[in-house]
Amino acid sequence: ALLLAACDGLLSAELQIPTIRVTLPSQSFPASDTTLPENWCDPADLSDPPCIARTLDYDLGADVPVLNEENVTYDLRLTDVALALSSTEVGKDLSGVRSLTIRVLDDPAAATSGFVLASYVRPPGPVAPTSIAVTGNANVDLGPYLDVGRLPVRVELVLDHGTPEFLADVQLGLSLEVALDYGAL
Repeated sequence: ALLLAACDGLLSAELQIPTIRVTLPSQSFPASDTTLPENWCDPADLSDPPCIARTLDYDLGADVPVLNEENVTYDLRLTDVALALSSTEVGKDLSGVRSLTIRVLDDPAAATSGFVLASYVRPPGPVAPTSIAVTGNANVDLGPYLDVGRLPVRVELVLDHGTPEFLADVQLGLSLEVALDYGAL
């Protein structure tokens, strides 16, 4: 530390990580007939059609510890987002999923804050999928949404008829440029 202090701001480092993949595997979503208010998009108003939601938390600071250090500036970019839904019951489908959004949250307590990263709308006609894949926007600056190394993401599904419990793998692709100023320590 003494050697770094003696350099008086002359020591810095830049780091580029072109590809980071983080996945939250097997996130459980309830069936459409859930009676638990914490599963509803708005616990004060279970609308018709119902909407179920989950707020997920990516701990990027655990995977990239430099994000938690002082005197660090960074550019964290989304390169891709993917969500894969799969029914947990044989013979059941996800045809009741009318639409879906994935949003990065500016404020984890405010469900509509932030930015929509990806969305899905069921195609017209008879569709009875047992899985749904969603992809979304790229080159989105996620830096402003990162809080102490954590990135909150909310998944909301609007349902128009019965849907079984299902699992979702939520994957983010990121790129990162970091500048460390050791002289400011």
